[in-house]
Amino acid sequence: MYDPFSLKEIKSPKVEGCCKLDDAYTDIYYEGKYLGEWQDISNCEPENEYSENCYEGKKCIKVNFKDWNVYQFFNRIQPETKRYNAIKFAIKTEKYITSEAGKWEEKVLTLEELGLTSSTKKFRKFMFQGSKKDSQIIYFDSIKLVKSDYDDQGECSINTIQDYNVYNDKENKATSSINIESFKLLIFSLLISFLLIGRN
Repeated sequence: MYDPFSLKEIKSPKVEGCCKLDDAYTDIYYEGKYLGEWQDISNCEPENEYSENCYEGKKCIKVNFKDWNVYQFFNRIQPETKRYNAIKFAIKTEKYITSEAGKWEEKVLTLEELGLTSSTKKFRKFMFQGSKKDSQIIYFDSIKLVKSDYDDQGECSINTIQDYNVYNDKENKATSSINIESFKLLIFSLLISFLLIGRN
């Protein structure tokens, strides 16, 4: 190791530690963009830059859930379940599901409600699925994870894609899935059918 100013060789300090890296998990979608390492992997074509009457800012998401369409977003690093309590998002519909059609509502779903318990160390994606109905227009905006009170006490964590590429991940992978057909129950009573999808 060399001093950057004198270029003289110096002894390397025998200390291990962590530096704070960019958060690749917490904020999922805002203003037409998926943030961190989140990606849209839907089997339909959501309008991710829809620009009429959005919840926050000028852009939001418009999805037609007809014919069993699936809207889903994915993080290839996999967030640690213990670091988060819930997923939070704004939602608006044209006809049904929310308490008032055409009005934005902010919703919070705990990870426990989605079936992600302390035994699930990591999760990979969230999935919303429609039904066979002809048209089911739903809007989403300002999607994010809600942090828990977990304190890593200085422990290094895998939280960027650079770290993930050199990390030999041998732990279980989990996916949380939300069924849109049961979304009415989610909005009115927070009873909804959830499906955990295991490792791909």
